[in-house]
Amino acid sequence: MSQNTAVDQIAVAEEALQQIPEEHIEEIELLLRADSANATHDLIDFCPETRIGFSVGYDLTEPVRAAILKVPQNAWVAALEQDGTARTNGEVCELSDLVDLSSWPEGTRLICRRERPHPGAQLSFTDHDGHRFQTFLTDQASP
Repeated sequence: MSQNTAVDQIAVAEEALQQIPEEHIEEIELLLRADSANATHDLIDFCPETRIGFSVGYDLTEPVRAAILKVPQNAWVAALEQDGTARTNGEVCELSDLVDLSSWPEGTRLICRRERPHPGAQLSFTDHDGHRFQTFLTDQASP
């Protein structure tokens, strides 16, 4: 399977679901993670239908870039490590109210992470104020 289309991605997810013993399927919380190349409506729409949460990369489109520039400095909060401690380099904010997400499933959120690149890294035209930005769509609730 090539995994280059939403149909392929959905087939892989369905195959993964079939591996879960039937007696455990209702109690397991599932999360589909993918990069922005896989953030298709077909794949994301599939997730709520099958009780799968999602967290997928999202492109830094012009509306997303414009939203990032509107975020006040005090809206950025420290990103957390897996153990819950604050990361030394990384902050996050929510862009959901600044970008039109109406075509995505209800409850979809757009989260942005910014960090300073490592010394010597080349910045690109999508970087602003010395930060690198990454965004992702998720249906995970706010903590």
